[in-house]
Amino acid sequence: MALRRILVVAVALTLAGCGYFHWHKDGADTAAFQRDSAECEQQAASGKWQDCMTGKGWLYDTRI
Repeated sequence: MALRRILVVAVALTLAGCGYFHWHKDGADTAAFQRDSAECEQQAASGKWQDCMTGKGWLYDTRI
């Protein structure tokens, strides 16, 4: 589980460095994404991280 958390944070930081988010939420910044992501990692059942993020108002953008 710790490895997964590290991976999620690493991906978030990488995306922030590229200036493009695959996940977005109106009015939210990188810190908000990281905070919500960490909460979902702790609270969500295995494999339900995306559902948790969607529930917090984050939308996944499939455009690259």
